[in-house]
Amino acid sequence: MLERDEVPAELRPIDKFRGTAAGAVFAAGLLGLADALEGPRDERVEIVVDYAGEPFSDRILMRLDPDNAADSIVVVRNTY
Repeated sequence: MLERDEVPAELRPIDKFRGTAAGAVFAAGLLGLADALEGPRDERVEIVVDYAGEPFSDRILMRLDPDNAADSIVVVRNTY
């Protein structure tokens, strides 16, 4: 394991560039470009606490609606 003050003997050129200010600016620019081209990421998670449906024995119950993804559900049974 490397100590904090030790530097590996051979660094790849990309590793040297990544540690510079120009490398940080270039990486930030590429991340901004990716956000502009791809749009915002929707990583919202819906959590439902109560399940009033029929009991199920499997740990995971999936009901997928191929026509409307918003109507799909996944229920994970807590096994504590």
